[in-house]
Amino acid sequence: ARDVTVTNPDTGTATLSSSFTVNAGPTIATVSPSTRGQNAANQTITITGTGYVSGAAVTFSGTGITVNSTTFVSATQLTANITVASNATTGLRNVTVTNPDAGTTTLASGFTVNAGPGLTSLSPSSRPQGTTSQNVTVTGSNYVSGAAVTFSGTGITVNSTTFVSATQLTANIDRKSTRLNSS
Repeated sequence: ARDVTVTNPDTGTATLSSSFTVNAGPTIATVSPSTRGQNAANQTITITGTGYVSGAAVTFSGTGITVNSTTFVSATQLTANITVASNATTGLRNVTVTNPDAGTTTLASGFTVNAGPGLTSLSPSSRPQGTTSQNVTVTGSNYVSGAAVTFSGTGITVNSTTFVSATQLTANIDRKSTRLNSS
């Protein structure tokens, strides 16, 4: 708390004790997860630090990251729901927290946009109905451990996805058989 004093040119003064408060500014200790790939939608990012207040906002430097919402969790934690555009520039980004009282802090290079995955081929590219536990090699680029393979439509169950390398995944699938009923 600070006292505020007004002094006129004739040296008359007035003081209001403890009438203005200087708040501690926010800090950022960690951003988790600290990376997301291009075309990642509705991702929850947790920002941990100190001095957060309700109404705080999170922003990322550069273009291609949209902050859909910021949620105040506590004085030490915020969550940001973000979407990374498919054409977002890859590389390091600064993360900034701004409190409603204009207190601000920036964590330089606190977040990274990675290149999104690419898909170039499947081998084999077809399987007959009724097959089980078939391995399909998925070839492309920018794969990371934990990547998942899915198929559109119905009738294909992905039992597992195995990360082989940044350019290869193996999906183990079952292909349901279609039975025709005759009358």
